[in-house]
Amino acid sequence: MRLLSLLALTLVAGCAVAQPLTTAFTYQGTLQIDGQIAVNAGVDVQFALYSSATGNTQLGSSLCLDEYTTDARGGLTASLDFGSQFAGQRRFLEIRVRPAQALGDCANPAGYVALTPRQEITAAPYATFAPTAGAAASATTATTAATATNATQLNGQPASFYTSATNIAAGTLADARLSTNVPRLNAASTAFTGTVAAPTFTGALNGNAATATTATNATQLNGQSALFYQNAANLNSGLLADARLSTSIPRLDASNIFAGSSNTFQGTLNARSLVNITNPTNALAAAQVLWSSDVPTLRVSGSGIGSANGLQFSTPGAPTAMRILDTGDIGIGTTTPEAPLHVRGGGSMGGIIITPDVTDTQSQLVLSENTTASNAMLMRYNGTTNNIEFRGRAADVESAAHMTINRDSGALIVTPATATGDASVQLPDDSVSASEMLDEAGLSSLTNTAAVTLALQTTVTVDTITINTPRAGRVVVMATLTYRNPDFRDQEVRTIIATSPTEGASAGYPCQLRGDDIATSEAGDFPEFVTLHKTFSVGAGANTLYLRAFTTNNAPVAFAPPVADDIVLTAIFVPTTY
Repeated sequence: MRLLSLLALTLVAGCAVAQPLTTAFTYQGTLQIDGQIAVNAGVDVQFALYSSATGNTQLGSSLCLDEYTTDARGGLTASLDFGSQFAGQRRFLEIRVRPAQALGDCANPAGYVALTPRQEITAAPYATFAPTAGAAASATTATTAATATNATQLNGQPASFYTSATNIAAGTLADARLSTNVPRLNAASTAFTGTVAAPTFTGALNGNAATATTATNATQLNGQSALFYQNAANLNSGLLADARLSTSIPRLDASNIFAGSSNTFQGTLNARSLVNITNPTNALAAAQVLWSSDVPTLRVSGSGIGSANGLQFSTPGAPTAMRILDTGDIGIGTTTPEAPLHVRGGGSMGGIIITPDVTDTQSQLVLSENTTASNAMLMRYNGTTNNIEFRGRAADVESAAHMTINRDSGALIVTPATATGDASVQLPDDSVSASEMLDEAGLSSLTNTAAVTLALQTTVTVDTITINTPRAGRVVVMATLTYRNPDFRDQEVRTIIATSPTEGASAGYPCQLRGDDIATSEAGDFPEFVTLHKTFSVGAGANTLYLRAFTTNNAPVAFAPPVADDIVLTAIFVPTTY
């Protein structure tokens, strides 16, 4: 392959006086083929700047010469500006060349050939000093220096000139720059601790007036400062008049309203007195502690501006233990009761606990249809038998237990069953019929189908059964039927139990049917009895199973197909989880 090679590289840079320097520089080179034939034609040239001779770290963007025509010697000149990339590190220029093409623009990378190796951009010998010109090591005068970090003079003066107070010729020294030992005319207090002598003092005397005959602004009175007389602890005689108290101070001979949000009262309440706590957001709302009809009463009247009204009980730092709404509903463990009594509890002993009197062994819950509880249902714990009993009450006459649950075993007994059985649930004799058990969803299902004529060389659905299962488990399907052969030829029937109405039975359970008596060569009907079963895994819901049969035809001519009769299909559900 013929490659383009770079023969010459010249860097030319310059600037005019008083013109700022830019980051651009001029590149000149000659293009030749195989180092001999000058390229004198239009070319596209790309320039890219890198931080190393072979690495992939490009600095700045690629620059292009689009459809550039070299001179007769193959020479080209380009002004390149990669930005501020020259700060003293080594830099390498990569040049890519291709014949001028109408590909949109020379930035299109197709067809370029990179000239190797990359050309290092080197500096003129004296230019190597340039990287240290940013900060001069020292300067005797900074008058004409653009930047100097450690000059020996400033404006022609040494540092000692500026540290002498004599040379401060303008401005006023701020008070903050003065020590605390310098007195000020505007200071709140100026105390001269030494001897002060002056021909004349003008103004009010300020100081110790213990022996002064007249003082208009003394700092002490009878040897005490003003702070002593402003301290209430130093009042040792006389009584402060009520008129000197603010209206926030309660008085024994006046009606007092405590408007604060967290007042605490301790002591004994006079039986004839009334404590009235008003709601600041509603003048008609109040909580009162009073005697009413000779009964101590806590009364809540009116409501606030919010929705949480009524009376609540709580301890500091703990959630509300109980709330009584203004509707009368009581919430224990909840602030929003949804019934006349709403209890919300947690833990092993949460909720409602009903205990008997110390002299009794029974506790009960009564659900009544009227206010007298003469007609009701009772749930009673019998401590003697350790059973929970459910009883009825009609016209105040209590019945025997309708149902009991044993505390220890959990056995459930429905009267009149006896407690001698070993099942967890005991029912009275003959309380559930066999047909009731049979049609119960998820237990068992039964079908009995009339005779069905099969078809030759075809799978036929003989019977279907659907069972509703309450949960995931297994269904056992059992089928019994009789095949009869009306033809004198021997036949074969294959039978399956499937979950699809289209599943083939050609590979099912085989059954051979004879068309005549082998011993007497007498044609006749020789039935064959078939029994088969299969187990399926099912989910909750309706599950349909299909009894299907396939009849083979081994004779050279068609013959009458067999008949399926006495068909009984049974499905039993067995749950795998409870």
